[in-house]
Formats: sequence, C-alpha cells, structure tokens
Amino acid sequence: SISVFPLIALTLSNSMISFLRLRYGVSASRQLRLICTGGVVSTACGISIFLRDLSAVLQVAGIVGAIVALVIPAKLEIASRRYAEARGTDVVYLFLPPTLRSPGFVKFVLVASYATVLGLTVSALTSFAGLRRS
Repeated sequence: SISVFPLIALTLSNSMISFLRLRYGVSASRQLRLICTGGVVSTACGISIFLRDLSAVLQVAGIVGAIVALVIPAKLEIASRRYAEARGTDVVYLFLPPTLRSPGFVKFVLVASYATVLGLTVSALTSFAGLRRS
C-alpha cells in the first residue's frame, strides 16, 4: 500500500544496485544510488499518472512489491551462487539451516514467487476489466 512505498522503493533500489554490481561490475556510487532511486520513484509516479483509480495503482504496486520481495532476492541468490561457483569459492551461510541452503529450495521459492506474481497479475487484469465495464 501507500504507507510502505518508501520501504519498497529502497528495497528495489538496493536490489537494482546489487544486480548491477554483480552482473556488470558497476561500482556502488552516490550517482548510481540516485539513478536507481530516481528510476523507482519516477516509475511509480508514471504509473499513477496513467492509472486514475487508486485501487488499480495499489494492485500494480502489489505486483511490483511481490517481485521486489520474492522474485528478486531468489534471483540474486541464484546469481550469487553461480558467481561464487564460477570463481571457485564457497558460498557462506552463517545463520541458515541446511534445508534453506539447498539450491532446490531456492528454486522452489523462485517458482512459488513466479506463481504468486502470476496470480496477482491475473487478479489485477480481471479487476481492470471489471473497472472498464462500469
């Protein structure tokens, strides 16, 4: 919802920075943080300009929030695991039990996250179709 937008924006911005650092070797600078945060905020403002109904904006924010909270962390985990394996280093998990460390569990979380996003998207699309009829 609107009250958690700053948290979602910061999480998405940090995830974007982590992805850019891991994938392209970009250094984390103040400029990169401003660009990523500005991109997140301007995207949210752009969505709210085109969607006049507040419930539609909240549904889109829910989809984006699910992607940020569920999909991106799982993809970053898989990418960092591949990165570590390609360099011959071990991935260190200090506080996770063995079940949560397994690659199969992370892939399960990713598939479940995709299913959640798909369900939210279908729900939003059916809701949008109902709004246009009224």
